[in-house]
Amino acid sequence: PTEESFQHLRVNLQFSSTDHGGKIISITSTVPQEGKTFCAYHLAVSMARAGQKVILVGADIRKPSLYKLAGIANEKGLTNYLVGQASEAEIVQRSEVPQLDIIPSGPIPPNPADLLSRPQLGTLLQHLGEAYDYVFLDTPPVGLVSDYMIVARHTDISLYVVRQGHSKLGFLRDLQKIKALTPSEKLFIVMNDIQLGMRSYYGRGYGQEAFPSAYGLSQIRRGTGGWEAMPPPRNE
Repeated sequence: PTEESFQHLRVNLQFSSTDHGGKIISITSTVPQEGKTFCAYHLAVSMARAGQKVILVGADIRKPSLYKLAGIANEKGLTNYLVGQASEAEIVQRSEVPQLDIIPSGPIPPNPADLLSRPQLGTLLQHLGEAYDYVFLDTPPVGLVSDYMIVARHTDISLYVVRQGHSKLGFLRDLQKIKALTPSEKLFIVMNDIQLGMRSYYGRGYGQEAFPSAYGLSQIRRGTGGWEAMPPPRNE
């Protein structure tokens, strides 16, 4: 089941955040439809159900979709805060999941990159880091615009979602963009929608050749009974 797979992924992330002191976690991909928002939401839900106080921020302000997945309003959110039209308290919404709050992206602005570059974003994330155990950011795809690079400067850990049958090997160049902003031990790859029996293929094609060994790797593998999360290799 989806819930169980994200429990495994959540445990892996908790070990990693303990090792690296990570509280602010961004989730990105290269292009749309790779599952970054899906992974961000369900990972935040899993963390909240484990007793952690969690907030999920819709930082993809160009093409927001988190509010739809979470079933909340998007009239007021992150963009309103960044332009000074709303306070922090006014943009935080309680979700139907105990321990999980959400900040939707808000109205789409004409200047997303400029808005995310404002110091208010850093101030907000600092406050959220003090108030919550974990802060998850659903960010824009890294391969399309510069928005992710702006947001990544404020994060501790980056999760890069790759989807079987959709992502291309050429997308791996975007890992270098992320690596330039975050140390390699804080960058983890989540392989989404892996079909049963494809684990060895991805181990050869990605895990050993295309991905440096310093990267963590998690697989969300699709099987007959649902989804399964595979733990990342540990570097002893």
